[in-house]
Amino acid sequence: MKKTPVSKSHTINVWSLTFGLALAVTLSPHNLAAAIGGTNVVNFTSTTAMVNTSTNTGFGIRDASGLINMTMNTKGNISNQQLKVSVASLNPNAAYGLIAYLGNDTNATSITNFITSPKGSFTVSYVKNSPVNILILKMTPLPTALDPMCNIRELAIVNGNTNIVLWADLTNPDQGQYLVRRSMTNPGFLPAAAGSLLIQATTQSIIFELQASHLTPNTSYRLAVNDNLAQPSLSDNAGKLILTNLPPNSPDVLDIQLVALTDGAGTNVVLITGGFGIPCTM
Repeated sequence: MKKTPVSKSHTINVWSLTFGLALAVTLSPHNLAAAIGGTNVVNFTSTTAMVNTSTNTGFGIRDASGLINMTMNTKGNISNQQLKVSVASLNPNAAYGLIAYLGNDTNATSITNFITSPKGSFTVSYVKNSPVNILILKMTPLPTALDPMCNIRELAIVNGNTNIVLWADLTNPDQGQYLVRRSMTNPGFLPAAAGSLLIQATTQSIIFELQASHLTPNTSYRLAVNDNLAQPSLSDNAGKLILTNLPPNSPDVLDIQLVALTDGAGTNVVLITGGFGIPCTM
């Protein structure tokens, strides 16, 4: 996640929506074949203001505004997705549509049509995997087209002539929080090793912590993030190691695909875990 705000655009180069298990070629291929697993907690929330198109296309309404709130979280095998779209100050009692641009699609997908209130407002809350919210809070089941929500690139409100009056880039939210907490997999190079990883980020700050134990005492190990290898760090007398800094030139948090602890030469994986970014495993 970016530490500083960036200007909105129609690109997706800031918040990558692709995942993989690529790592530097210096890492042993047979170790990378190990399964990625362990306890897993992922929470992602974001808020994105909709842009009024009145100034650049002439189709917007001067005072119209909108807000997109997104929540995605997983805990073990339990997952939840929530999406809330709220707009205000559109034409009263008028017909509009909600459309989405998904993945790399250049053509929009229609999600729903709606009529604004006498005050020109409208709100819809979608949810998946939360029956309590659907029954008690009267939320609407998440449309199939929006599942998983991490595939949504843009959302827009169109008028009766299909002209965009409000638009939001969900790949670059105004506010967001991202939390990953999971144990790391031991691929067998050092059978007794165990570790856990914590990443907690907002648009202003990042907390990173990798804790490892049962390592060889007083021995050099290296942190690897995607294809970035850090300088060696020394385990203590008890074989423990805590790393709290990402390697220089590491990607933005939501672009991290894989985190590993290697031996000092960077040629063998001691602990590994992958599948980060906006959670797309709902």
